[in-house]
Amino acid sequence: MSVFSLLFHPRYILLSIISVSLIACKQGVDKAGISELEQSYQALLEANGPSSQGEDITALSQKLTNAYMDFAEAQPSDPESVEYLYKASEHLESPLKKPEEAIEVLQKIAAQYPEHPRAADAMFRTGYIYHNTLQDLDQAKNAYNAFIEKYPDHELIPSAKFEVNNLGVSTQELLERIQQQNQGSENDSVLSE
Repeated sequence: MSVFSLLFHPRYILLSIISVSLIACKQGVDKAGISELEQSYQALLEANGPSSQGEDITALSQKLTNAYMDFAEAQPSDPESVEYLYKASEHLESPLKKPEEAIEVLQKIAAQYPEHPRAADAMFRTGYIYHNTLQDLDQAKNAYNAFIEKYPDHELIPSAKFEVNNLGVSTQELLERIQQQNQGSENDSVLSE
């Protein structure tokens, strides 16, 4: 059998069509499709208010998250992929209320794109989600400390250290501490005059 006849054999044609279809499905939405979804999502938020949690918003948020993830998986070297992953993590955290999945995406960013500016943000946000959403103080501390160690000169270092030093502190107690520090600063400035 010749190569030409093999190429046009019905089984080969069917296999080729299936392969192309699978590739097309895997690539999913392109940047223009994602942009359209983002515009639809934004319009829905504006129509219903930023705190709305309706089924339409949740469904569109899930669709947008899937599009971000599919694009990043199909095009990992595209410069937009990291931003899409980060946006997916934001949707997973809220409104989809899937913080564990958001953390998985953030950890993927930090591991696969360690030199990208979003990698540091992803590590910091991992600590934030553990602390504020999941109330897992041990994991929050580990995440913040990993961030501090890996990015010691990052602009969020003071915030990460503040978070580590105040894990488990109630908002009321934290406000009292800040007020005491401010009063101490005012007293110091009066004494130095």
